[in-house]
Amino acid sequence: TKLSHQKGFHETHVYVVDLLRRLKEILGEYRQASPKSKPCGIGRKEDAT
Repeated sequence: TKLSHQKGFHETHVYVVDLLRRLKEILGEYRQASPKSKPCGIGRKEDAT
């Protein structure tokens, strides 16, 4: 049971990493498409400080 659990966890980890990678790519393309206009909610903390 231990091996199967670790395998499942590993698959989930790979899936999450792949999702994050796609998100970063999408965000990167979006920033390149519109560098000046920021979507509300993102980067607000940076502007506040």
